[in-house]
Amino acid sequence: MQARTKKEWREWARAKREGTDATLLLERLTSLLEWDAARHVLLYLALPNEIVVETLADIPGDKTFYVPRIAPRRVLTVHPYRPGETTLVQNAWGLREPAPNVPEVPPETLDLVVVPGLLFDEGGSRLGYGGGYYDRFLPRLRTACVTVSVAGENGIVPALPTEPHDIAVKLIVTPGRTFRLIGTTEPTPPPCSG
Repeated sequence: MQARTKKEWREWARAKREGTDATLLLERLTSLLEWDAARHVLLYLALPNEIVVETLADIPGDKTFYVPRIAPRRVLTVHPYRPGETTLVQNAWGLREPAPNVPEVPPETLDLVVVPGLLFDEGGSRLGYGGGYYDRFLPRLRTACVTVSVAGENGIVPALPTEPHDIAVKLIVTPGRTFRLIGTTEPTPPPCSG
């Protein structure tokens, strides 16, 4: 089979998106030792057809949650998020994000970042929507910060085309597997039993 370009992979991923059991995925994510250890967690605000992770901020506990906002020059900024309290607005692209008056915190604050994507490969490479926002954002994190993505089983392929500026995630959680990739050493605990 001929190698696909990023554009072709994006088209393929949009056509193959499946209904994924978000409840099982979120249980698997919250069973990770890295999740348990994290105190400052960045979630994304889901687009239509993306796995909704912002509901994790509803879980009682000692974590502080954040969500990103798009700033000038395609830079992501980090803002505290409290469900039902944080004012969200729609930006020019129709994405939800914190209102301009929500305070900004430095990315170095974060212990764990849940990174969105259309498609991932078994080496941790991710294919986003083409804006490069997270590829510019991830290098600003502390080295110890854990980056994790969630995906349906159709959201993982053996290999994706990459460029030097592409940043891989450290963990990928699917309904049936956890890929433990770069910079991680702890074992993955079993998923929560139902």
